[in-house]
Amino acid sequence: MDARSNTLMVGIVSEKDPTSNDPVTRLLKRMQKFAREASRVHPATVSLQYIIYVPGPLVGVGFEGVRRGAFLGSRKQLNILIAIPKQLDDGLADFLIRAVEEGWEIADRYFERKRMGEALLPLALAKDEFVRSLRQNSQAI
Repeated sequence: MDARSNTLMVGIVSEKDPTSNDPVTRLLKRMQKFAREASRVHPATVSLQYIIYVPGPLVGVGFEGVRRGAFLGSRKQLNILIAIPKQLDDGLADFLIRAVEEGWEIADRYFERKRMGEALLPLALAKDEFVRSLRQNSQAI
């Protein structure tokens, strides 16, 4: 399989209009941009998609925090689910950075268990660049 340019992806499940200019939507869109940039620099044969659930009256999620979602074998893509709590102790950017790191730990264990660890280096580099971008820009978003 050829290297992919969608090594890291960020999906959003929200009842808000995707063109909305509210702070949460702006932050999540920036995350999508940072993931695309990191993926272009570090293409990989496996991919990781962070699916972020934004709480609201119409979006009911049965969990809070981070957990593993489905592995799509045909795309070699692992989904990591992140549900934003209704009450945050820290800021949203800090929560999402920690959630991305926790999601990476879950993904790393999963890929190692499935004997796909050799494909993780480019994905790990992309994740590191993604987190670095989030940290550097967390005050501005």
